[in-house]
Amino acid sequence: MKYDMRSSITLQSRASVQNPIGNQSESYVNIAAFKAAYVPNNGRMYVGASQMHTEADCEFRIRYSSLPQQGMYVLFNNNRYLVQVAEDVSGLHRETRIVCKLER
Repeated sequence: MKYDMRSSITLQSRASVQNPIGNQSESYVNIAAFKAAYVPNNGRMYVGASQMHTEADCEFRIRYSSLPQQGMYVLFNNNRYLVQVAEDVSGLHRETRIVCKLER
């Protein structure tokens, strides 16, 4: 299925930063920016193996990239989404499907 990739997303990673006083703080580091198709989830979508089930709020479709990984974040419309699953669609190295959950 073809998706219209007209949205812009930013892939982020969480990093621990230590200030000069020695206190630790969490910040987000931008990894890459992509053009993506936003596919909202209407209802519940469970992703995972036979034992692990994860609820997902939406998915993003981008041109193939091996960068997105589980545990990273997607910044889209001032909302931060936690990446649950990132997979190569059909194994053809043409499109990557990123299944996300909205971080509240």
